[in-house]
Amino acid sequence: MTRGSTSILPAMLCPILALLAQNAAAAVIPVFQDRSVAASASASVFGLNDSDGDSAAAADFTPFVATVDPLAVTAAEGQVAVAQGVGQQDSTLGGSSIAAKGEASVAMSFTAGANGSASADAASLFEFLFTVSSVSNFLLAGNVDTVAIVTGGAAIPLLLNDVTFEDVDASVVLFQTLTNDQAFSISGLLQPGSYRISASAQVAGDGASAAGTARTISAVSSYEFTLDVTGVPVPEPAAPALLLLGLAGLALTRSARAMRPRSGAR
Repeated sequence: MTRGSTSILPAMLCPILALLAQNAAAAVIPVFQDRSVAASASASVFGLNDSDGDSAAAADFTPFVATVDPLAVTAAEGQVAVAQGVGQQDSTLGGSSIAAKGEASVAMSFTAGANGSASADAASLFEFLFTVSSVSNFLLAGNVDTVAIVTGGAAIPLLLNDVTFEDVDASVVLFQTLTNDQAFSISGLLQPGSYRISASAQVAGDGASAAGTARTISAVSSYEFTLDVTGVPVPEPAAPALLLLGLAGLALTRSARAMRPRSGAR
């Protein structure tokens, strides 16, 4: 192939590659979001009470990073009761990648004595509804986890978490975590339509002090996931025509050069 024909080939292929790249671009279109964190705590000793609560929510589709950590402390006649709830979330709604990490935790402690009590709860909630405009590949990977540690005979708090991926139009659950502690990774195809990805981590507990022994309660529930959506390349109707036209042009160019008299020929 001559130098001239070599330079023509990229020029002919560029429109074809541009069409394919445009078709393969991810098309995650945001429709609705509801992302929030909340927590509360209360503590009581000999009838003296302290309580606190806080919450935060995402205002729009921009990244949401928030922590709330209300604390309640009560002390009377040598006894102390402490309670805290913490809700956290770091989530991003991108055009081709959706990522979220959330955690809910509670902690309570009591000095020895029979006159203290406390309660705490926390939640990190995530919901995102979106549409895809073309057939797309998806990969959903992440994990959910719970941890609880108690001492002095205290009760274990209630711990819940969940990650769910749904095809809204077909009313089909594509994936849902089955336990509170698992890692997951699934992939597949998404047809054009509406989809919902949701996640939650929640903890709620209460406790009371006990004569002769101190008590502590600590519990954490969490989720983390990434959902990647990539358009499936499908040739546009114009792409084959452009390719044939380009090949024909290349053939004509080479033919014309072959027929041109060489310089110095007799």
